[in-house]
Amino acid sequence: MFQLIINLGVILVSLDMHQSYVREYYEVEKKEVLLKLAFLPGILISIICFVLFQSIDISLSYYFLGLDSKVLDFCIFTGILFLFCINLFSHALRMQGRGWAFSATQIIPKLGYLIFLLLLVYFFREKNYEQLIVTNVLVLLLSTFCFIFILWDEIKKAWKESFDAIIFKKMLSFSLPLLTGSLAYWALISVDRLILSYFRGFEEVGIYVVATSLAAGIGVFVTVFSNLWHPLVYKWVKEGIDPKKIIFINELMVLAVGLLWTLVGLFSWILVYFFPQQYNGVQYIIVACVAMPLLYMLSETTNIGIGISRKTGYAMITSLFALLTNVIVNYIAVPIFGVKGTALASMTAFIFFLVLRTEFSSFLWRSLPRVKMYIFLLIYIVLTLLQVFEIYPNTLISSAAWLFGFFILCCLYSSRLSWLLERIKLGSFQC
Repeated sequence: MFQLIINLGVILVSLDMHQSYVREYYEVEKKEVLLKLAFLPGILISIICFVLFQSIDISLSYYFLGLDSKVLDFCIFTGILFLFCINLFSHALRMQGRGWAFSATQIIPKLGYLIFLLLLVYFFREKNYEQLIVTNVLVLLLSTFCFIFILWDEIKKAWKESFDAIIFKKMLSFSLPLLTGSLAYWALISVDRLILSYFRGFEEVGIYVVATSLAAGIGVFVTVFSNLWHPLVYKWVKEGIDPKKIIFINELMVLAVGLLWTLVGLFSWILVYFFPQQYNGVQYIIVACVAMPLLYMLSETTNIGIGISRKTGYAMITSLFALLTNVIVNYIAVPIFGVKGTALASMTAFIFFLVLRTEFSSFLWRSLPRVKMYIFLLIYIVLTLLQVFEIYPNTLISSAAWLFGFFILCCLYSSRLSWLLERIKLGSFQC
């Protein structure tokens, strides 16, 4: 819940200005101006909100965490502020192409978290949630200091730059529609647990959380790809983008998504041996849960027309429609199928998310070839449904079905697969 709150808080205070920072990076000569303009709204909104909540004496920790604690209230506000800084500064490092520095900012806080946890275990005989949340905030503080240390020169230059109202207005016009979309996306990935707990109780929520936590491992690929993809695309836009490059990346991504989806389907039965009996069912819904980050990653290669055309209102419509789909399917499926209904509802929402992103992008920019991608989606949706509802008579039949699905995928993209195998032999992947 703490992570849920501060992620929501960052969306609200940042106004999604980090996305404008990325979009305008190659369009504006003075990069420090962009950094300052993206930073100012978040800081001002954070200060105003802190003063406001202090004056009316409302405890956020009571409403969201069930504990009326001044310490936790302070942790919520500082956690949002630190995470906001981390989010913006990480985009600055990525746009500068400082890979080693970015890696350091990811590794050092993780080591710090481990040290803080060990100290917590060693010095405190009684452990509670308040101590754990304070530890999380200390880690965010450490991470913020790492970014400030690495970007100190850029931060000093940004502070000295004058306010540019024209660029600021341009950035706001790009980011504000994305803000609504970000809020809808936050709700999209949160509403399923709320509905499941309402209809079926926390026991099935526990099964679903385990499945989504395991599926979050795929989220590592999503994060890495997104961090590399968006700066690269906008650099291509500045230089004059070749649509063939986008098609090339998209086809490779379809193959990668199909491979990962297949591997999860093939080996999901292994989970039975790692979890106690009360988590029985994770092995069936994991394929639907893993589809969510995979479909999101695939949509990142098909939605670039929205960013290039600056028509970010379409991104908002996409997220809202996916959220509405998730809520409706959850309300229909959860009372009947329980946790399986939740997994399928979320997967369905992300399918619509991918399709809408793709169609809007093709409408706003250039039509991308997508028939083969939709055939692949249809096949893998059927394979997932068969596994979630335990239609396969045994593991052998299930494995054969997933392998046959991947074989069809390879046939659909045979030319790209041949190119990929040839490049692996040559040790070069230049498009």
